[in-house]
Amino acid sequence: MIPPKHPSPTNSHTASEMNYPQELRLNHRAMESTGEGITIADARLPDIPIIYANKAFYQLTGYSAEDVIDHNCRFLQGSETNPATVEQIREAIKNSREVTVEILNYRKDGTTFWNRLRITPILDADNRVTHFVGVQFDITRRVEAEKKLQAANLQLRSMNQRMKQELEAASRAQFSHLPPDEIEVPGLNIAWTFRPCNELAGDNFNVFKIDDRHVAIYMLDVVGHGVCAALEAVSLSRLLTPFNGESEVLFEKQDPESDQTIVPPAEVLTNLNRRFFAEEARGQFYTILYGIIDLEANEFRYSSAGHPRPILIRDNGETELLESAGFVVGYVEEAEFEEHVVRYSCGDRLYLLTDGVLEAGVPHKEEFGIDRLSRILEGERQRDLTTSLDTLMNELYEWCIETEFADDVSVIALEKKQRYPE
Repeated sequence: MIPPKHPSPTNSHTASEMNYPQELRLNHRAMESTGEGITIADARLPDIPIIYANKAFYQLTGYSAEDVIDHNCRFLQGSETNPATVEQIREAIKNSREVTVEILNYRKDGTTFWNRLRITPILDADNRVTHFVGVQFDITRRVEAEKKLQAANLQLRSMNQRMKQELEAASRAQFSHLPPDEIEVPGLNIAWTFRPCNELAGDNFNVFKIDDRHVAIYMLDVVGHGVCAALEAVSLSRLLTPFNGESEVLFEKQDPESDQTIVPPAEVLTNLNRRFFAEEARGQFYTILYGIIDLEANEFRYSSAGHPRPILIRDNGETELLESAGFVVGYVEEAEFEEHVVRYSCGDRLYLLTDGVLEAGVPHKEEFGIDRLSRILEGERQRDLTTSLDTLMNELYEWCIETEFADDVSVIALEKKQRYPE
């Protein structure tokens, strides 16, 4: 370090340290020992040159005393230094006020570093600015880390946006496998409601005509939530819904020349269970209730694999909880499934549902339960099916007012409205 040409009470190059008062010598040693770069510029001289720089400043910038002393500090700026930041510094100096900025500076070898620069004006006894003290701190590692974090956040936002779009597309595809809003079947009123707990659901259901006399209905609930459960539900929906009047699960032929016959519900579940164990990449367990409505005989023939019990509300107000036992599909390889037959009359209503209805409220309070559900549906007996389901959903929302649904909620309702046309 060479002696400056301009006197400074804090510069060791202008006089012997032993001549300083003790306090000034202490200040000098403190500035030389600090890890932050410190400069002092003379505001009374043209171009406000640097008259003092401590050791940390030279180490930070790579410049020598000959490069620094008697020069304005703009030599630290380069092509990528933000002009707006430079202007902010100029305005602060012009108005004799303190300023702190983060600025990209250049070392002597051309490499860059991020500098947290604080400039403070020093006043004399007459309140005039005589010097500016600059304190530099290398924040390159922090700034680079912030840039990496910002880039990672940007990438994450982009991925999240893509994922959201894909989930929305998957959700639309899943809804396309549900029944239409208005299902026209002679002799039946049909309504349904569906409320997934996430973007994608593990529930699926449908009702469709097999022929002029028979209507098939199923409701299934894949164990779990999210993408895997939803994909399994959609796959099963495709398997259970005929395409161009054909289905390898719902119909069978004795030989290629014979007419296809309807597979009984218990046999359908047996076949589904066998397929589960035959597949190399097995899916997830699921409950299912599959049934066939005979419009001519006024019969509902069904079989259940661990699914919640259907509710039958008679026109006279009596409520029946139908049988619904059996192993969950995929749980026991050689499981056998029972078949049940229920006769119904004009005005009778049948409700199929998933366990998300019964277990609503868990774990924060007691579950909604079959008894509460039955009472609500009984009270809605004189209203149309759609209104009864709206009332049920309102009751469920009120029951779970302090929490979200923990599971998908699905209900499908059927009502015998008149004699089947002959």
